[in-house]
Amino acid sequence: MEAIFTIVAKNYIPLAKVLGDSICKHHPDTPFYIVVADTADGLIDFSNQAYPIIPSEDLSIPSMKELAFKYNVTEFCTALKPFAYKYFFQKGYNKVLYFDPDIYVFSPLNKIYGELDSASMVITPHYQTPEPIYSGIFREGNILFAGIFNLGFCGISNTIEGNRIIEWWCQRLQSHCYADRTDGLHVDQKWVDFIPVLFSHVHVERGLGYNIAIWNWHEREISYHDDKYWVKNRITGGAEEPVIFYHYSNYKFKLANSFENFIPVNSNRFPDIKTISEFYANLLVQENISSKLSILKYSFSTFDNNMPVTQFHRRFLRQLLDMNVSFEDPFLTEPQDSFFNILQKSGLIVYNDSSDKLNEINFKGFDRKIAYINTMAKITKKILGFERYALLCKFMFRYVRPENQLFLLKQDKIKPSFVNENRYINV
Repeated sequence: MEAIFTIVAKNYIPLAKVLGDSICKHHPDTPFYIVVADTADGLIDFSNQAYPIIPSEDLSIPSMKELAFKYNVTEFCTALKPFAYKYFFQKGYNKVLYFDPDIYVFSPLNKIYGELDSASMVITPHYQTPEPIYSGIFREGNILFAGIFNLGFCGISNTIEGNRIIEWWCQRLQSHCYADRTDGLHVDQKWVDFIPVLFSHVHVERGLGYNIAIWNWHEREISYHDDKYWVKNRITGGAEEPVIFYHYSNYKFKLANSFENFIPVNSNRFPDIKTISEFYANLLVQENISSKLSILKYSFSTFDNNMPVTQFHRRFLRQLLDMNVSFEDPFLTEPQDSFFNILQKSGLIVYNDSSDKLNEINFKGFDRKIAYINTMAKITKKILGFERYALLCKFMFRYVRPENQLFLLKQDKIKPSFVNENRYINV
């Protein structure tokens, strides 16, 4: 038996429906499931959706509330992936495909299912054509950080080796599904760089029509004719292949009504992707996605009293867990020794958090504030001298990590130690 699934927070169920509709056009007899990394909270009826919903609590994940707290929404959704595979394998499915919700399937997936007759896993690389001078939009360093393979898609077979992959992956993502450049982690995806080496019968799908996205636009040229989308190698030329599925990563779905804002920055370098982008934009407009994506709050974004959980709070818990300090449910505001009360006594609770969404692009007066900081840094350098100033910068790179700010907690039982990822040793 075959099955396909995606993973979303509840506000992305409408986008998952678009993916499901595209799959059903080519595989009407293959069940499509939506795993929801969220709770209904009385805001949505999971039983009244276009496709079956699998709530995350049905996946039997150990310490799930800890995962939902220490991971942000992207980290949590991706951490569920191998556990969802285990769930579907236990239901008796022998070939299971995963797609990110922002993918659209344009052609049958028969070749992938055929590969899974003998392969334990099927994965796709971000790109595959070497260039003396790289021409992609994404920096090569960003690809190195994210990983060789893009896990917006993968297929795994319910075999001995497929289950070995799942068990290994579950263990890693239980504790290390962070997006953290300093620790070299990029959610579930970076771990998959190991899989073709550690496990056998892993198939790397090199067809150009699979997982077309912004990170391989420089390699894949798209055209439309004969009522179908086609792709060929933009660098080396060659024959056209049908587009199997397109990954609309980095598109702004809420702005589908405004195409110039919907499509990623610098897309004008590759005008051939306009037609396939307009197709998806029009589809999202028809589905009224812009209004549907914004109305349902992520359940794990607040404590049980609706006070915001910030990224700092999540990273605090990460470090506390590494120190063997845990809480039965970190979202609870009771009892007195709850994580919330420790944070509140330490003056670390906010009422309206927007800091996690701010960056150099949307932070008002950013250039002026940077100028102030630069002035203070110049004064500091003058006082310390350049050699000590350089040493301070080296130290501050790690000191400013939330994991190294546990000294802010007013809790005698917590004895923070300085975290330097280069000093990690397995003992």
